[in-house]
Amino acid sequence: MSDSDIIEGPRTFVLSCAGQNNNKYWKIWATADNMVHAEYGRVGAANPQTKSWPGGVDLMEKKIKQKCKPNARRYGEGNCYTEVQVAGGTTGGNGSGSKSVAKTALKQLARQQIQYSSPATAKLIDWLADINRHQIAAATNQAITYNDATGLFQTPLGVLEPSAITDARALLVTLGDMVAAHDVTSRKYIKTLEDYMRLIPTDVGMKRGWEKTFMVDLSAVQKQGQILDALDASYIDLVNAQNDADDDKKDDAKPAAPKVFDVKLEATDDGATWDLIKRLFQGTRNRMHTQVYNMKIKTIWQVEIASEVKPFERAAKRLGNVRDDLWHGTQASNLLSILKGGLVIPPSSSAHVTGRMFGNGVYASDQSTKALNYATSFWGGRDVGRYFMFHVRFVMGKIYYPDRFGTGHAPRGYDSCFAKAGKASIRNNEMIVYSTDQVQLLQLVEFGR
Repeated sequence: MSDSDIIEGPRTFVLSCAGQNNNKYWKIWATADNMVHAEYGRVGAANPQTKSWPGGVDLMEKKIKQKCKPNARRYGEGNCYTEVQVAGGTTGGNGSGSKSVAKTALKQLARQQIQYSSPATAKLIDWLADINRHQIAAATNQAITYNDATGLFQTPLGVLEPSAITDARALLVTLGDMVAAHDVTSRKYIKTLEDYMRLIPTDVGMKRGWEKTFMVDLSAVQKQGQILDALDASYIDLVNAQNDADDDKKDDAKPAAPKVFDVKLEATDDGATWDLIKRLFQGTRNRMHTQVYNMKIKTIWQVEIASEVKPFERAAKRLGNVRDDLWHGTQASNLLSILKGGLVIPPSSSAHVTGRMFGNGVYASDQSTKALNYATSFWGGRDVGRYFMFHVRFVMGKIYYPDRFGTGHAPRGYDSCFAKAGKASIRNNEMIVYSTDQVQLLQLVEFGR
């Protein structure tokens, strides 16, 4: 059966009920031959079951009503199948929608749109495109995967609509607060977790009791935040992708690929730049960071993101107090996303989701090895043998100095936060700004052991 045979659907439904050890899906669609087809099984499990009946769209709607009717005796009060908002629908585990999507490969798009001239930069772009998908899959224990056919990240049931991701973020905030309070056995926690699982279908295995191990510490909550970020980005890629369903359309009539990268990235051997970066790195190292203390600078790239320039200039003029001696370290899998438009502020309203105890903002440090730790496996993730930091500048404006850890966002009237080592129960300086207009990337620096 081809996608063109489908006249209704597919529509996907999930039942998540910890008490009954349910974490399963049911997918249904109707075809032009008056048949109804269903696929069902455990979320993420191989070899799903299938079934077909004659009856067309009317039968399909009848079966959906039956499946979504609450069954308190079987599943518990309020537990029934609920629909998953999958973008474009899916007809199987391959993640392709009812209309095929031809997306320009991320590697090709980056090489076409990032402005560069050196072979070293071309090699970096290719490597970042490859490591991006491998790192995200590894960081989430394969909870989301990369589909080579579509060029998208997806859950086991497909790419989710943004409304589902938004609702899931709100639930994750609640879960994060309960995990932080060690409230992971209450009925409220279980119910919130089940609601989250209906929105973000996830393979939690076959064993009973998955609700006791799946998301019971803050690192697991933060990992789910990474999943939602990747799914958000994947949906944006989907709606920007070119649709090749009309085979009669001429190639030269197809719309151009969307402008994703508006950035200059050039490897530099300028002596003054190298001297500055060496001085900033070596002069602010901390011996307690043994994993990165003796790393050496390998390559420096000049960075200019077009969308940053004018907003930063306006912020600097309005607020003043610019610092240009700061570092922001990040894992390699994040670099292409950052090069799309600069550093971003996490969308969650709970610090537990991001692990950021001074509010949702952009973080940097004037202590180089503190920032470089974030480029390694020190805070989690897979070590890929290449380590990167951005040399950045912040418009600090009026600074708030917290006196304790976890105070959240700076009070009204302040433009930034400076958490000083030894004062706010932290061991290294951290600077935080709460608007991306106050951030500009200057250089991307690669380090090696």
